[in-house]
Formats: sequence, C-alpha cells, structure tokens
Amino acid sequence: MNRPDTIVLAAHEGTELIGFVYGYPWAWSEDDPWGQQLRRRLGEGQRELADSYAVPLLAVHPRAWGRGLGAALLSRIVEEAPGRLWLQTTDADTPALRLYLRQGWRRVGVGPDAPDGRPGAVFVR
Repeated sequence: MNRPDTIVLAAHEGTELIGFVYGYPWAWSEDDPWGQQLRRRLGEGQRELADSYAVPLLAVHPRAWGRGLGAALLSRIVEEAPGRLWLQTTDADTPALRLYLRQGWRRVGVGPDAPDGRPGAVFVR
C-alpha cells in the first residue's frame, strides 16, 4: 500500500524473506464492497473496529513454521500500531487461530467471505 501510515514488518534469513505482517488505519466508514459486507455481518452497532488498525495479512514461510516467528511479528505490530487492531481469520482450529487466542485477541463476530467462500471470524486486540 502506498500510504505513509502503513506498518510493514518483515523477517529475513540472510537475504530471503521468511515472514511479514502489515497493518493500516481502517475506518468504519470504508465504502468498498468488502467493508460494506463487514459492516452488514458485524452489524452497525459493532463499533469496536472504528478508527482501528486492520491487520490484513500475517505470513510465515512454511520452512520457518514452529519457531515463533509469527508470534514475534504479531507482537511487534501490536506494539507499533496506535490503539486497537483487528484481523479476520478462519474460524477453524488452526495454528494461526490458536496464536491469536494466546496473544489475547478476542472474537467479535463474523466478517466477509474468505477466498474459500466461507465467512471469516473477526478478532480485535
């Protein structure tokens, strides 16, 4: 994203990128189709996401799984972003979901459809 308020954190082994996370300010009034679906699913009364940072992607190369890299990246963005953060993930029992719960993220509802066509779970911290 070409925005000065985007936070991008990356992890490297030598010159190889092995993990990253990014976030940017998000407003409840976002008017794209995804934001509209998010508001419909959460309900207009759900304002915890107003003026927060969205964390749309946390990725770790499979070769680096199990070493705590995802947890470290997520902790860093929580430290660097001002105020509340939110993310959407699958509602299935996955290592990512267990990481979010361990780090104190709280489920607030169902969000827009994920690429697999199923709604994702929305979490705040």
